[in-house]
Amino acid sequence: AADAADPAAALLKWVTDGGGLCEGNVQLASEGGAGWGLTASRALSKGEPVMRLPRSLALTYSEAGSDPRLLTLVQRVPAELWSMRLALALLAERARGEESDWAPYIALLPASYPGCPLFWSGEDLQELQYPPLAAQVAKRCRFLLDFSKGELEGLPDKPDQDPFGGVSVEVNGLGWALAATSSRAFRAAGPRQPGALLPLIDMCNHSFEPNCAIEGDKESGSSGALTVVAQRDIAEGEALSLCYGELPNDFLLLDYHFVADVNRNDVVELAFDARMFSAAAQVSQVPEPNLNKDGEPHPWQLKSLEKLCLVGRGADRKLSVRALPGKEIDPRLVAAARVLAAQREEDLQGAHGQLALEGRLETNATLLVVSQLVLTLQTFATSMDEDVEALKLVASGKTQMTAARLNATRFRLGKKRAVLAAIGVLTDELGEERHAQFLNLGDGSEGQMAAAPAVQGEKRPPRAATSKGFGKR
Repeated sequence: AADAADPAAALLKWVTDGGGLCEGNVQLASEGGAGWGLTASRALSKGEPVMRLPRSLALTYSEAGSDPRLLTLVQRVPAELWSMRLALALLAERARGEESDWAPYIALLPASYPGCPLFWSGEDLQELQYPPLAAQVAKRCRFLLDFSKGELEGLPDKPDQDPFGGVSVEVNGLGWALAATSSRAFRAAGPRQPGALLPLIDMCNHSFEPNCAIEGDKESGSSGALTVVAQRDIAEGEALSLCYGELPNDFLLLDYHFVADVNRNDVVELAFDARMFSAAAQVSQVPEPNLNKDGEPHPWQLKSLEKLCLVGRGADRKLSVRALPGKEIDPRLVAAARVLAAQREEDLQGAHGQLALEGRLETNATLLVVSQLVLTLQTFATSMDEDVEALKLVASGKTQMTAARLNATRFRLGKKRAVLAAIGVLTDELGEERHAQFLNLGDGSEGQMAAAPAVQGEKRPPRAATSKGFGKR
């Protein structure tokens, strides 16, 4: 049973008694309502084992060892939603209370996840100022509601079907379990096997330059222990970190409930629309795209746009800009602008916009892309300066934000940085005068490319698996 007086010590003892390695190397550090993190309790050398967890301590489910009633329920969840499947296993163990073998671990899970968008109000979701992520949140909420009503409602009255021992599981409890598993789960046994929660290991914080990594037992394969190994020398008291993956902030926020202030993997989604290029050109006062009198592409342009899979059957209209240096601009975005800037089919040289146009036409295509990005910046209700100032006030203690508002502010700031970086790359090619012109039309925040200030005590949630647990990318 978990020791209510010192749950951190109880967890360390539970891992050690179960054959794991941790005592003397790590200590738990409370992060308030955000849960727990891990720090080194002594200096650790590069290559040294920091923790070792036997597979028997992993919280998961299996065909051979799990309650058939739980397995029946698990099979009603699509296989790609593997963290939702694992959430049902977590709920079954939580329902057992102190009788659960994982009681010391479950006792340390956060009671709530205020940074998780699933639990945000409509107003908080609007503060993201980014419809693609809001749509993903709505999708998850619909699934939770439908599954709760369709599969869990009335289970306490059906003992032969109920894996939760008569404990009623409602949508909020299901959401809690999903928030826990999506932020902590590993595919420890392989990509085709059930996910697992790895007690203690999943309390490591995140870093894109982590000081630890996980290694499997090479001799025992998928049945062996998992070991956390120091990737460099680690000082006593230093936070232990793992890399959650090279993920954009959309997935970090949705699954892990935080935002990386500086994230080279961040992506901003755009949607191809010839008329939007025209509107953006008018706003930015640059040459408009060559469209017909109805504001649509000419037939020969449509042929090239179809080759780019931007129109026609099976079209993928999603375009993007990225924060990754050297990869800021989606090549299809540039190609589409060239197609729309071309005055006749011959200008495209048969390459459907994938080769630079001649002289002024190439400049016009670049201006079309920049104007589209400027218009994207203008769709945000707040400027970068306003967001940075708001975060500075929080960091200085002069004001407070809820976890939801803090995450939303950081999230939209990251998107603006990615767009502004892309504008900078393109306008550098156009000269200083054009650079200044678009800066003034856009956000006007050229000096705000540095990271937003960190807020003391911010939670960095535990690492999950190598692939995400909810839906397909």
